[in-house]
Amino acid sequence: ICSYLPTFIVEMSPSLSKNINFCGIVYYAKTEVDLSFYIYRVDLIAEISQLETRVKDLTDEKDQLQRDFDSLNKKGPVCFFVSSELKSWSDSRQYCRDRGADLVIVNTEEKFISSLVKESVWIGLSDTEKEGNMKWVDNSPLKQGFWESNEPNDAGGNEDCIELNPAKSVLNNWNDIPCSATRKWICEN
Repeated sequence: ICSYLPTFIVEMSPSLSKNINFCGIVYYAKTEVDLSFYIYRVDLIAEISQLETRVKDLTDEKDQLQRDFDSLNKKGPVCFFVSSELKSWSDSRQYCRDRGADLVIVNTEEKFISSLVKESVWIGLSDTEKEGNMKWVDNSPLKQGFWESNEPNDAGGNEDCIELNPAKSVLNNWNDIPCSATRKWICEN
């Protein structure tokens, strides 16, 4: 707010009793109307600052959505299938492959994928070949993950497959669990 101070042009007079201390500078007002005006002006400046922050946030979100859209368009048309039954990670992947697809690969912020499901699902990421070496089902390495706090942790030494939990924050909703656990899944073609 203090960055807007140059727009405040106020007659200063130390002999008057009405004043406003704004950002460390005292502004003296000749009348109650002047005082009300200055207070109103400070409120407006605060509101402008909040609106500018909101515009920046919305612009950032729009830019991310555009990047996601552009990424989808580079791949061509993409189809997703969300299962209604539960299977292990391997059985889920086989189900997708039998239909010419594979478990979903998440290369960007996965707000869209999270919006497709209401409960935890398998995604096409695992470290079954080498512990700690996460790979997608197309054998590409993981570049950016959206892990829950303290994940992946390979608890019990057998957590090698990755679930997406939409109940968690969008940017922190991946968890490694045993591949034998059963979850719904998402196929991508």
